[in-house]
Amino acid sequence: MVAMKREVVKIEKQIEGLLDRIVDASLPSVISAYEKRLAKLEREKLVTQEKLEKGPKPAHSFDELFELTCTFLANPWKLWESGQLTLQRTVLKLAFSEKITYSRKTGLRTPQTTLPFKVLEGLAGHKM
Repeated sequence: MVAMKREVVKIEKQIEGLLDRIVDASLPSVISAYEKRLAKLEREKLVTQEKLEKGPKPAHSFDELFELTCTFLANPWKLWESGQLTLQRTVLKLAFSEKITYSRKTGLRTPQTTLPFKVLEGLAGHKM
């Protein structure tokens, strides 16, 4: 979004520079070339502004993301069992709020879980 705004400002500066050159130019062929370049820059500016107005589209719909989240929360072990290192790291990042620590004297320490698991833990303790 910010990059597009910068691009529009950059194009506007180029347009201003070309307009100054057109005013100073005396040969018709040079003026014609500047006008063609000016028209191209105006089109680029309009396209960039239109992209800015429309904004970025999400890669996935809310329903798809919600379904994936619920599937993960229901059974994170399925992703862990896949054996893919990237998925296992993702499970660790999503399940624990900090790195799992190890003590030489006492072994693995109890890690802090993330908010969704804390909420699920709280719900599991109450009878509904």
